[in-house]
Amino acid sequence: DAYAQLLKLIKRVPANTKIYRGRLHNKNEELTNNNEFGPPPIEYAKANRMSAEGISLFYAAYDEETVLKEIDNGGSEDATIASFKVKRPLTVLDLSKLKNMKIPSIFDEKERGKRSSIFFLKSFAEEISKPSGQTGGFSLSNKIGGDARFLSGQTVGFFAQSDGFHQEGH
Repeated sequence: DAYAQLLKLIKRVPANTKIYRGRLHNKNEELTNNNEFGPPPIEYAKANRMSAEGISLFYAAYDEETVLKEIDNGGSEDATIASFKVKRPLTVLDLSKLKNMKIPSIFDEKERGKRSSIFFLKSFAEEISKPSGQTGGFSLSNKIGGDARFLSGQTVGFFAQSDGFHQEGH
């Protein structure tokens, strides 16, 4: 949290902000109930970029295009998108600000203390922005018994949860 605050990556999402969530489903199934778009029950929560299997989180985006990219499965299932309004302000980590952030030179006495944090966060944001089948550097998945493709994202996700991010959305 201190690094994120230092880099001004903490963002407040105001109440009444519209967000979107999508679900994949069988082609013959129709989703019409808002409850079908909530976070999955713990027993159905799969490992993903930011949480381990059995950890249920609500993932959403600011636009439908991002939702479709996140849930894309190659067209083997249908997708339905629902919109929600945030009930109360949320605190989020806005990694999109890193895209244009420059890594300070080691010779910049004033800014070089941010160098390793910016480098790590930029690399992390780039990695979790890739389609899930294209993440690299996680070749341990078959050796450690589980899906290690998401290990770095899960680590950051657990850190954010332990630092109070998860409590704001309840």
